[in-house]
Amino acid sequence: MKAAILEVLGTLARIDRDGRALHDRLDTMPARFAKIEAEVTRQRADLTRLERELEEAGKKRRDREQDALALAAQMGDDTAKLHAIRTNVEYTAMLKQIAEAKLKKTALENEALALMEREEDLGRRLKVERARVEKEIAELGGEKRILEEEKRRFETELAAKNTERGRLLGELDPELRGRYERLARAKHGLAVVPVVKGACGGCFASLPPQRVNEARLAERLVFCDDCSRILVWDEESGYS
Repeated sequence: MKAAILEVLGTLARIDRDGRALHDRLDTMPARFAKIEAEVTRQRADLTRLERELEEAGKKRRDREQDALALAAQMGDDTAKLHAIRTNVEYTAMLKQIAEAKLKKTALENEALALMEREEDLGRRLKVERARVEKEIAELGGEKRILEEEKRRFETELAAKNTERGRLLGELDPELRGRYERLARAKHGLAVVPVVKGACGGCFASLPPQRVNEARLAERLVFCDDCSRILVWDEESGYS
């Protein structure tokens, strides 16, 4: 077997193995991009949740303040009416109404004060969280840019290997080219394998001594009887 043909087949096999590895790495890219996007979405959702809490606390505080003001106005009106009341029963009832309004007003003011303190706490937390989230999103953006660059590099490498693969396939005769292509497809790019310690380097089936010797002599193409892969001799791995 001409050494040049074996060299072409060996180079093709390396290109196919490397190409498959690049394909596998490219196949992981969508999930890696999705993971980054999901984390960005989660970080923003956490920040939005805190902003909503702050907004709701502010709205509740303003509502309580408005209710307290309304009660204060009502108490003023009721107090002004006291001098016009003619009976003790009505007078006592009005005083009770004013006292109850005062208690409600105090409760509303206390609640508004508690909500104000909560607003202040949420505001401090939001400031810290916003800085943290902005930093983490910036870091995730950096990771995404690195990943995009890695993807472009893999695609460039793969395109170059496909070009070289096409050139090498053109050096084979049509019958051998077709057989190699069928093997490469069927064996996931492992169409050519070395003899490893007297066995096929693809399926690891033991080889007859004659087949091992034929691979070592390289006078013709040698195929594994079990998996049909093309066998080549490797001085380092042929025997232990």
